[in-house]
Amino acid sequence: MDNKNYLVIDGKKIELPTELIDKIKDELTPSTKKVTYKMIANELLSNKVYYTDVFGSVLTCEHKPNPDYPNVALSKEQLENLLELNKLITVARYLNGGWKPNWHACGERKYYIYIDSYDRLQINCTNIGQRGDVYFHTPENAQQAIDIINEESIRKALTRY
Repeated sequence: MDNKNYLVIDGKKIELPTELIDKIKDELTPSTKKVTYKMIANELLSNKVYYTDVFGSVLTCEHKPNPDYPNVALSKEQLENLLELNKLITVARYLNGGWKPNWHACGERKYYIYIDSYDRLQINCTNIGQRGDVYFHTPENAQQAIDIINEESIRKALTRY
């Protein structure tokens, strides 16, 4: 008898299929293979995914997509949030007038919009490290971005999942 296909419990041998043994070994053995985006995308992208057309409309398809396409998302909400983030980046670039945060200048204030623990949009600043995704030269620019885009769109832009 080949013991590798048996599990012994209270002296009784239970035969296990080789596929199950292999799966258990895989789960118990630490992975040493390098994980890549393509591996993750192949696993997570199902037969129903969302993508944008050239006009930014969110569409869906019912076949497994090519994970090399950068405009494919796991959900409609995820893709809509990314489109709103793109709007926020565009407005920030316009309002900042060419200004970009200089992370080597620790005295320079960089303003960002965030959702606080009370679910309110707030504007804060940092001068030593990154706290958000999109930065503004002044708090007035950040407020103007909220006014231009609207609060609901800003919330979507700041939500990743």
